[in-house]
Parts: sequence; structure tokens; C-alpha cells
Amino acid sequence: MSLTKLLLIVLHIILAWLVYKFPILAKFYATGLITLVFLFSFTVKNRLWLIYLMAYVTSAEVFTRMSKGLFFYESHKYLIIILSLAYIFRRGLKKDALIFVLYLVLLIPGVIKTMFLEANEPSFFIESIRKTVLFNIVGPVALGIAAMALVKEELTLEEFKELNFWILLPVITTVFYMIFKTPSLREIVFTTSAIKATSGGFGPNQVATILGLGMFSSFVLLLTEKDILSKSIYLFFLALISYRAFLTFSRGGTIVGIIMILIFIYTSWRSDFVFMKTKSFLGIGISALILGISFYLVMEVTSGIVLYRFTGKDRKGVQKKDITTGRIRLFEAELKTFYEYPFLGIGVGRAKIGRLKNMGFKGATHNEISRLLSEHGLFGIAALIVLLLAPIFTGALYKNNLFFYPFFAFWLLTISHSSMRLVAPALVYALSFLILRFYPETKQE
Repeated sequence: MSLTKLLLIVLHIILAWLVYKFPILAKFYATGLITLVFLFSFTVKNRLWLIYLMAYVTSAEVFTRMSKGLFFYESHKYLIIILSLAYIFRRGLKKDALIFVLYLVLLIPGVIKTMFLEANEPSFFIESIRKTVLFNIVGPVALGIAAMALVKEELTLEEFKELNFWILLPVITTVFYMIFKTPSLREIVFTTSAIKATSGGFGPNQVATILGLGMFSSFVLLLTEKDILSKSIYLFFLALISYRAFLTFSRGGTIVGIIMILIFIYTSWRSDFVFMKTKSFLGIGISALILGISFYLVMEVTSGIVLYRFTGKDRKGVQKKDITTGRIRLFEAELKTFYEYPFLGIGVGRAKIGRLKNMGFKGATHNEISRLLSEHGLFGIAALIVLLLAPIFTGALYKNNLFFYPFFAFWLLTISHSSMRLVAPALVYALSFLILRFYPETKQE
């Protein structure tokens, strides 16, 4: 590991402590990040650095939110759009990007319907556009523009490793900030629900999502680095991030992180890359042991309640009737809305009206797939089909494109349990269309 990377890791741990001790610094960090995005967008010519900054901005979203550093809650989604447009300006549009242009076009009818239905309200241009339309559409738009920018950009394995390093850095800050913010575990009453107290005082669902991504990145770096110091450091972070992810009691993000790791192991083993043909069994075995130990330690701390949480049981060990904590009901309510408004949907941001009608409350959606159906109707189905079939049309499906499979899985699984609360599923979907170059000489030690 280079001295620069080691220094960056240390600085990000120090950042967590400084923000914990002096909360006002969170505003300076978030403002500095926004400033950096604009500077990079207008000055940096190396497109790789724009990709790394996209990864960093995406991974930092949970930290800036939990530390209350943002002046505008959805800032990171707009930052990804800005960086993606800057990337397109430097690279131009490839013909493969047209499929994502089609996806963006399919989102327009739902936006128009909402604007038409709510245009008569006096506060429309101030409130409805911002809270109803932009809040719900900016994530899907960020996905489309980022995918347009990055599709079929070629990176080497070393560049993919660098990408994962920049994903990992803000996760390290997030984990240490959580540690500093968490009270003594003996003071916490553990139930079979997600726990804010162990999640830095923030939403466990979002925290676990980004920690799951950090688990994957630390595992990739552990597996692909060669020197013992680097492997030891990334093994430590895999253990720490996994431990804290289990402690959030939020299942979705944690399980998705583990699934990404398993997919990467499988696809790497089938590939022609040498790192899976030599000493990889030891790294995989140690990683599995670390994950097992992390879960066991959380079992000890929580008196076994974490096992009930992850297996869908209540505090007494009795199986719950609904292990999805109400998500199935939300899904069904949005399907009913789709049946009522099958062509154009109910309109962007208006699914809450359908939930109020069908469920009696405006609970936030957890599933982007059902939201697309309820708010966009048949156009939403078409948009989803485009996203699912895009890998076929862009040639992203081949055995040596190792990162496509776990990144694509992250997007699909995350939007199924957490919708698009974070920009992470949008950007990671776009990252899945980066092409991993393979050279025959990679087979040589």
C-alpha cells in the first residue's frame, strides 16, 4: 500500500472524530465536497478522476446526511448528475448510450401528468415541483445520465481497484463516526427492529446499504492486493464494517453486501484473471471466517437477538407472519394503484395518494419497481424492461467483466428493499456498465 493511500485512510478516520467533536465541521466537509465537484467538472481533463469522484460522492452521502452536513438533502444526486454531464462533455455520447436516452424519455409522461394535475395549486412552482416531482425523479434521472456517461468506458483491473478504494474511504469515515456516536451497547435495548442507536443516530436502512457496499469494496481490495500490509488493512476494515453492519439490525443492505461478495467470487473464479487461480482460497476462507466471527460477536452483544432479526422472528423466537416489516403491504398497495391507473400511472410523486387510499396512510415506498409501476404505469414497465435488458444490448455480459455482475445485483436488490433513497443504486448501476479490460499477460504472475 502506498503512503498516500495510508495517509488518506488515516485522514478519513480523523475526519470522523473531528465531525463528532465539532459538528459544524460537517457543513464545511459537505460544502468542500460540493466545491470539489464543480472544480473537477470544469477543470479536470482526466476522465478517470471524474469516475473516482463519482464513486466518492456516492459513498459519502450517508455520512453527510447523518452528520447533518448538507444544506439540501438530495445534494448528492444532483452532484452525480453534474459529474456525469461533465463526463459526457469530455467523452461524447456512444451509440450504446441511446438505450438510456430511451429510458429517460419513458419517465417524462409521469412527470407531465403530475404537473398537469397539480398545476392549479397556488404553491405549485415552489412546493410541488420540488417536493413532489424533483424529489422522486432526480434519482432515476441520475441513473440514466450516469449510465449514458459511463457505458462501455474501459478500465483495467488496477483502475477498478482504485475505484473501490475511493468507494471505501467515506465508508471508513461513516463507520468510525457511528462508533463515536453509539452509546455503550449495554445501554441499548435490542429488539427485532432496525436500530438507530447503533446506526449513528440515522436511518439504519440507508446506513446498512452503504456499509454493504463497503463490505464488498474491502473484500475486492483484500482479494486483489498482493502485499501483506494492504491485505491486513482491508481485512481489518472488512471485519469492522461487517460487525457494524450486523449491529444496525438492518437486513437488506448487509445481506446485499454478502451477496455481492459471493457473486464476485463466482464470476472471478470463472474468469481468466490470475488472482482467483493462485492463493485466493486462503483470502476467501479468511474472509468467510471474519464474517462469521463478526456475526458471532454481535450475537454475543445482543444475546442472540440479531439472529431472530435476520431470520424474521420476534424477540421470543416466534416466526413473524410478515418478515418484510410491512413492505409487502406497501408493494400490494402500489400494485393496486397501477391497476387503477395502468396507462400513465398516478403521476410522479403521487403514489403516496394511492397508498393513503389503499392502506389508510402515506407510508414511504421501499420498492422502486412497484413505484415505477404505480407512478408511471405502462411507461414504468417499459423503463424497467429497458434497464434490465440494457446489459444485453451494450455487451456488458461476458465472463471477464467481473464487476458487472455484483454491481448490477446491488442495483436490483437495493431498489427492491430501499427504493432510491440514496444515489448509490443509481451510480452503481452505471458503474456496472464499465468494461473491465482483460489482457492475456494478466495470466502471468
